[in-house]
Amino acid sequence: MQLGIDIKRSAHDMTNMVDNMLAYSRTRLSGVSLPVHAQPAALAGTCVDAIADAQSLHPLCHFQMHADGRLDADLDPDRMRQLLVNPLANAGQHGNRESSIRLHASGDERETVLSVVNQGPGIPPEYLQSIFDALVHVPVGPDAPARPLPSLGLGLGLHIAREIASADRGSIDAESSSESTTFRVRLTRHVR
Repeated sequence: MQLGIDIKRSAHDMTNMVDNMLAYSRTRLSGVSLPVHAQPAALAGTCVDAIADAQSLHPLCHFQMHADGRLDADLDPDRMRQLLVNPLANAGQHGNRESSIRLHASGDERETVLSVVNQGPGIPPEYLQSIFDALVHVPVGPDAPARPLPSLGLGLGLHIAREIASADRGSIDAESSSESTTFRVRLTRHVR
């Protein structure tokens, strides 16, 4: 049973790394933003799917979702799922396994806000802006090595997440303290 879970997780990790490398290469070589196919979408379903993906990567973690307000928006649901899986998976890798990882989705007439919150060692303040740059690995916690071990990726996940948010007319940022980290995505609704 465990072997099957490990194989599935490894295959997912490899697929994710290849997808991120292709997306990074496309944007770097062409000089254009990441392609998105915006359409009216129910964001709650996208959030549930992203949590399911993160749960398969980190089966020992507990993920929770809370949603309120208007969660329909013009966006690319597949890209948004990809964007959300990254901070959820990072939280599963670096967060406190005793605490839940929470995804909160809320929306009003103007914007939709998605927040991923986890408890655990924070991101050092000097890295809060550079974590969205390509090929960056951040030490986690005061005694962490310069590159977290084991690393599940190439340092492209948050960079791709920023590219997706930007292509969907939004933004992503992070705030962190010694107890928790929050990644926040803001999207303009633009529902037709």
